[in-house]
Amino acid sequence: MKLFKILATIAIVATAVAAIDAFCYVPYRCNRLAKIGESIVAAAVAGNPAARLFLREQAAVFDRCIAHEPQSVELQLLRGTSQSIFGDYEGALATYQTALQYDQRPEIYFDMAGTLLKLQRTDEAFDSYAMAIRFNPDFLPRISNRETRLRVMSRWRRESDAERK
Repeated sequence: MKLFKILATIAIVATAVAAIDAFCYVPYRCNRLAKIGESIVAAAVAGNPAARLFLREQAAVFDRCIAHEPQSVELQLLRGTSQSIFGDYEGALATYQTALQYDQRPEIYFDMAGTLLKLQRTDEAFDSYAMAIRFNPDFLPRISNRETRLRVMSRWRRESDAERK
């Protein structure tokens, strides 16, 4: 009987700890990750090994945070970029498409275009770049390849002219 009470107490404590984790720890950690994530991702893209290690270690946290708060486009973007950095281009593409269900931000289209280029899906990439530029023309200078930039500008202009008619 005494063993049963101990096991029941352990079960209650474990349930309480899980509840605290879900309602307190997860949102705090997710908000913190979203705030520092952009600078960490920028450092990882630039090749910083410490930032890359941090992103690799945080993959499970991204997934957990997105499960807790799926409408967080910031977390979706960070996860997609992290997946792309580590070569999971299909996973990154799926993450970006999920993010687009919640918000149609230009940075989602821009990051998705870069991933599509890595998958050698150039037509889709140019369409995605054109969408990013349609929402925010300031994204045009961020396209690093001159030929790509010219092709995207041409496509964007054709779409803009077609919309005006």
